[in-house]
Amino acid sequence: MIDLGTLGGATSVARALNDRGQIVGYSSTASGETRAFLWEDGHMIDLGTLEGDSYAVAINRHGQILAYSYVNNLPHAFLWEDGKLTALGTLPGRMASIGHALNNRGQVVGVSYTVGEYSVHAFVWEHGTMTDLGTLPGGAASVAFDINERGEIAGWSSAGRDGNSAQHAVLWTTRKVADLPKRL
Repeated sequence: MIDLGTLGGATSVARALNDRGQIVGYSSTASGETRAFLWEDGHMIDLGTLEGDSYAVAINRHGQILAYSYVNNLPHAFLWEDGKLTALGTLPGRMASIGHALNNRGQVVGVSYTVGEYSVHAFVWEHGTMTDLGTLPGGAASVAFDINERGEIAGWSSAGRDGNSAQHAVLWTTRKVADLPKRL
């Protein structure tokens, strides 16, 4: 076991690693803030923040890091690459975003939502554009949790007449949502 250390505070949490041995997560600082970090070659690097506390959640083999920070007390996803932070934004009409996964093509998936109402929608972000992945017919909500190298996305969507019925596991392929088939 290797203690990765901290950014000067008392705690740190590792969230993901890649095949190059790079590790990402978040750590407290001496001033009590929480910052996303990259650990490599025995050193922990503060990745910065858009504003407020920041948390790294994923890293791909190219060293691109998916993270989020709090802007006006709401989470906003960002991509860190070679010292540069790129805010991913939100879907139209939404106020917040959290990225859940990043593939080696630089595609990000997650959720964008509005606070105070059940208005969450899955997104995919690529080449500077965030796209709403939609829901199953009659659904009002969806969340994307993972993406593979082919761009297939796994998550859940609500479905049904009232729009807020049970969650169904779904797979998005070519940006079209499909309920996962049931095995008998």
